[in-house]
Amino acid sequence: MTRHSRRKKGEGNLRYDETHKRWLASFKPTTGPRVYVTGHKGELWNQFKKRLDAAKKEAEKGLPPVRGTFGSYLTTIWLPKVRHSVEPRTYESYATTANTYIVPVIGEVRLTDVSAADIERCMAQAAERGRAHRTVNYIRTVARIALNGAMKSRMVERNAAALAEPMKERIGTERFTVDPYTAAEIAALAAAADKMFNGLLVTVAAFLGLRRGELLGLKWDDFDERSGTLSVERQVVREDRSLRVKQLKTKGSRRLLRLPGFVIERFLTHRKQQLERRMKCGAQWRDDGFIFAARWGGPLDPRNAQRLYDKIVKEAGVRRRRLHDLRHSAASLQFERGTLDITVSKMLGHSSTRITKDVYAHVTPPMMDAAISAMDEIFKAGNERLASDEERANSA
Repeated sequence: MTRHSRRKKGEGNLRYDETHKRWLASFKPTTGPRVYVTGHKGELWNQFKKRLDAAKKEAEKGLPPVRGTFGSYLTTIWLPKVRHSVEPRTYESYATTANTYIVPVIGEVRLTDVSAADIERCMAQAAERGRAHRTVNYIRTVARIALNGAMKSRMVERNAAALAEPMKERIGTERFTVDPYTAAEIAALAAAADKMFNGLLVTVAAFLGLRRGELLGLKWDDFDERSGTLSVERQVVREDRSLRVKQLKTKGSRRLLRLPGFVIERFLTHRKQQLERRMKCGAQWRDDGFIFAARWGGPLDPRNAQRLYDKIVKEAGVRRRRLHDLRHSAASLQFERGTLDITVSKMLGHSSTRITKDVYAHVTPPMMDAAISAMDEIFKAGNERLASDEERANSA
């Protein structure tokens, strides 16, 4: 009778299941519980051994065994964990991307088996569905952030998404373009805005290029009549059915702007109008110091700002564009008059990998003065063109 030698500790068990046509193995690492590795039906020995060796390597590093899928990790572990650590809009973008582009494609793949090819497959399918280049690469970004969390929890050894290749922008594809307002249209908008309470909001957006949330976050303490400056420090956003005032995140977005003369005059007129309204409201007025206040004080709702803009567009008789397109119009009209791109970037509070903090810091007062002069020229030229168009229309 042949005597079998005793297996060494940690050597484990290995057998082939004839019924289900697959390999089965288990082993006891130096620390931690026994680990079981189950093969796939029809899987070759070399393929199974590669996975078994990887499992042993992970176990010896102290990585906990993970049997869940990538989809279950995203939806039941990662998303609930980051829900309260990021901004609501950021969380919403994470959840939408994961549930729309990742889980339906590779959600059933085991977390420890996710590969760069899997992530690229998600991106390729999104591209085939006609999704924008930025959306396609955002899939990789979300997967990379999620797998970074898995690495920190020692659930995976490497980040497969970081190894995936970003998708290059396809040559010849149409890109989203903005058709900005002309100088005459901006003048017509400003004229219509002068007739409405809080209409200054549209004028400031058109000439200074502030974002909607930044406009609504402006307070009278930010406006300095003597120096002719406006400080952009905060924003008003709607989250969870309520308005929230938030400080701007980046150094580039927090900025001090020089104001052209015609804008300063309109700020003073608007302040007088607001004081008159405040006196009529009496004790009911909510004094939070906002430049663009709601009917009874307090911050103006972004939805009401949109309604005001729609009303002004109709009154001005110009083409229908998004409120955010006023920001693009402000930049385009500045570039048309030769304003330096770094100056425009400073004015708009852009944050870009191509424009560093050093570039922002070297924007000098004369550069900003050139931008202010350009605003005056835009305003005057627009009014002259508007008057000329009206004169031709009357003569006809």
